[in-house]
Amino acid sequence: MNRIRGISLGLVALCLVGTVTNARAEDYPDRPVKMIAAFPPGGTSDYIARMLAQAGTQVFGKSVVVENKAGAGGMIGLDYLSKTKPDGYTVGIASGALAIYPSINKSMPFDPTTDFDYYGLIGRAPSVLLVTNSHPAKTFEEFVAYAKSHPGQPYGSAGSGTNTQFTGELINLAAGIEMKHVPYRGGAPQLADLMAGTIPIAVAGITTAMPFIKSGMMRAIAVSTAERSKSLPDVPTLREKGLTEIDTAEWFALVAPRGTPDQVGNLWNSVIAKMVADPSLTEKNPGLETKTSTRDELKQLVAKEVELWKGIAKRANIEQQ
Repeated sequence: MNRIRGISLGLVALCLVGTVTNARAEDYPDRPVKMIAAFPPGGTSDYIARMLAQAGTQVFGKSVVVENKAGAGGMIGLDYLSKTKPDGYTVGIASGALAIYPSINKSMPFDPTTDFDYYGLIGRAPSVLLVTNSHPAKTFEEFVAYAKSHPGQPYGSAGSGTNTQFTGELINLAAGIEMKHVPYRGGAPQLADLMAGTIPIAVAGITTAMPFIKSGMMRAIAVSTAERSKSLPDVPTLREKGLTEIDTAEWFALVAPRGTPDQVGNLWNSVIAKMVADPSLTEKNPGLETKTSTRDELKQLVAKEVELWKGIAKRANIEQQ
């Protein structure tokens, strides 16, 4: 009799645990959620954060509010995120720079592979090599010839440790030129200086640069992915121009501090799928290629790219800070 009673009590307990877990999943969120954008307003990370926040607000019926915490190529915002309470009420947009940080920093305030929960990819976008309209080069061949005769030309990136910087350094290596890196606090200020003529060259995210390219404010020389961008079909790839090892793209994903409840991540993964299915994501962000993933696939991608970028940093003699 006691044995039967014990089994019955155990079954009741299991049922109660299931009920509590389901209730928590159903109740999330019961207050506003904060979404960290690690770059300034005006860039792709900021736009994606705001669109995902809007999708989350619609799905959850609670406000999802974007907070910009820019600096250090996005590392300041992600450091802040990694140290917040893992309760699901603070999430953030990470870019591919998350996997680059260990390559350029002697000490890290967080570990990209272990200090976050990974909720899923949102999309990827190539980098594009840009020049001012006053720059003499109109083709990639002319660009390389001019760079070789004028070594040390500055090129802007969205920040140290970003995909745009590493793409620029890969161009230096593969083309045998010596551009000088100038980091900015995001894509918007980088392109503002390019338009002003403060810098003659930039390697920028295509989504941030597209309006300026289309309006004729700057000239696109080449894109960094293996295939041409559908948004810039007349602009060749670096591979087409003989830089066969270059195939880079900035990815964007949703992450949270490690230890956030699994059901929260699963809910956000479904919100990502809803947003990616919305055609306005690419219509308003031309050049962005939507690409989703499972949570585990994103985790594996980060670990793989951490090792990849370490190897490239060593080859390019990129000094750690």
